[in-house]
Amino acid sequence: MALIRRIAGLALLIAAVTAIAVFGTGADGDDDKVATNFTVELDNAFGLVDGADVKIGGVRAGKVKTLRLDKKDMRALVDFEITATGFDDLRKDVKCETRPQSLIGEYFIDCNPGVKPERLKEGATIPVEQTETTVPVDLVNNIMRRPYRERFSILLSEFGAGLASRGDDLNETIRRAVPALRQVDRLLAILADQKRTIRNLYENADKVLLEVANKREDVTRFVEEAKDTATAAGSEEDGIRAQWNTLPRFLGELTPTLRRLEETADAQIPALRNLNTAAPFIEDLANTLGPFADASRPANRTLAAAARTGRGAVKAARAPVAELRKGVDDLPEAANNLAISLEHIDDPRFAVEKDARAGRPNGGYTGLESVLRYFFSQSQAINLFDANSFILKVSLFLDRDCANYTDAEMIKSGRSPDKCRAWLGNSQPGILQPDFTKTGSASQRASRDGEGSDDARKRDGDSNDGGSEDKGSDAGGKDGNGSDSGSGGPGGSAGGVVPKLDDLLEDALPGGKPDLPNVPAPQTPEAPKVPAPSVPRESEDLLDFLMGN
Repeated sequence: MALIRRIAGLALLIAAVTAIAVFGTGADGDDDKVATNFTVELDNAFGLVDGADVKIGGVRAGKVKTLRLDKKDMRALVDFEITATGFDDLRKDVKCETRPQSLIGEYFIDCNPGVKPERLKEGATIPVEQTETTVPVDLVNNIMRRPYRERFSILLSEFGAGLASRGDDLNETIRRAVPALRQVDRLLAILADQKRTIRNLYENADKVLLEVANKREDVTRFVEEAKDTATAAGSEEDGIRAQWNTLPRFLGELTPTLRRLEETADAQIPALRNLNTAAPFIEDLANTLGPFADASRPANRTLAAAARTGRGAVKAARAPVAELRKGVDDLPEAANNLAISLEHIDDPRFAVEKDARAGRPNGGYTGLESVLRYFFSQSQAINLFDANSFILKVSLFLDRDCANYTDAEMIKSGRSPDKCRAWLGNSQPGILQPDFTKTGSASQRASRDGEGSDDARKRDGDSNDGGSEDKGSDAGGKDGNGSDSGSGGPGGSAGGVVPKLDDLLEDALPGGKPDLPNVPAPQTPEAPKVPAPSVPRESEDLLDFLMGN
């Protein structure tokens, strides 16, 4: 049935084209239009006369005006004009040839307008390379008559030597002289390109004829309807002629659209290539969707049941949603006010105070920038870092009693709880023992720190007696050698003072410490006074900014 429809459509198209050709050939360019002139160069203008027809695409569109001879190339120059509307749009690749119009020797020029985008300007000359000439049949027949036959034999004999090395030129001449040979070559090329189609046509011809024979009633009805269509088309001769007259304008307007469509198609090529690359993955996805759809059927059924259950909840929610809608009606105004407030806070023109560090000549930091700057300054104030490490200047204490700073006096006085102490034994400098880092003699340190040390020992239960009577020396006195012993020598522990180097030498050396010569101390030269380098104000501001001052 589909094959019959195709055949019917093809036959209807042929009938319509035939009717249009019959009723549309009357458009002979009688419109009030300015003629467009062109010139065509021909090898032979045999049969052409002034007033001969000029056809464009098989439609009579103009006539020949004059015939001239180009004495330089010995070729015919034919001037013609186009008077029909819409047929003067010739292109750079236009092809023209002379054809016989009747058996009495009348000829006309038939031109193919071409397809290139470049238009042929008015008055331009169509070169001979784009023309063809038909050899008249009567001239071919005249060769068989005497004396032309003998002359032709002589010419062939003489041309044998002259054309022996010019086979290509002779082939081109024969092809240009005999249009039938060119058409045969074109036909053979088309048949070669369509050989597969022709083979399929031979194979399917019997099937088509069999289907047509079985549907002869449909074919008969089609012929009858085609006859009615042709009759109706014949009654609309004026409308069809007007339609054909507007066809060139329509084609002219269609050309830019087709050009844009071609550009769009070219632009789609990369996307199509990507789609071709992704086609296997899409195919795998499509193959996977089937099992996925099967597996999702229970979930869909459950969802449908939940939807039926939730339908009542949705209906019941209409009233609360309406109330909520009333509540949000004023939100746009509140949002506008919030936007105005935020824009005001973020505007440097409304800065609270001017600050040169903001980088603005007449303003300071905005409100939002000030908030961000506070956190930035705090982060810089409590953090130290260099190329190798980061240090956080904040310590976290979980015990509030031990969080405060504790010095030696607070420990001695008992104001610091015992749980906050990190004991290092019974010899804690400055607490249980004198602070050896302080300046002065051992007796001075013992007298200065002894009271605090005794209090600490009594508080901690340390009863180290006898240390003050060792070797008969008292605290703050001198020993038998006349040197300060502090706490009675290294063996004693009165006051717990760390022995000095002099005491150790007296005990270690026989006969006591020898007297050292009185050598004056060397004078250290004063260092030259170098003025302190001046620090730019910008650097000080930068340091203050980084340290959070």
